[in-house]
Amino acid sequence: MKNSLYTQKELVLIHLAKGYEITCLQALRLYGIMYLTKMIQLLRKEGCNIKDEWVRYTKDNGQTKRFKKYFINKSK
Repeated sequence: MKNSLYTQKELVLIHLAKGYEITCLQALRLYGIMYLTKMIQLLRKEGCNIKDEWVRYTKDNGQTKRFKKYFINKSK
């Protein structure tokens, strides 16, 4: 997908609409989006039902870190 054809908000929405989850690091790596939380906030204001969930992981040194992943629940 050519990023220049879409706005950052559209890129996030397309990604989520395909059923994928996204994190801030993925948004940066895949689309060059520095402020994913802002894009999520704008999409939610427009009525998109975007859910989020905290993910915890433990680094090799024993430190616990957490980050959010965003997704759209597809209802059957």
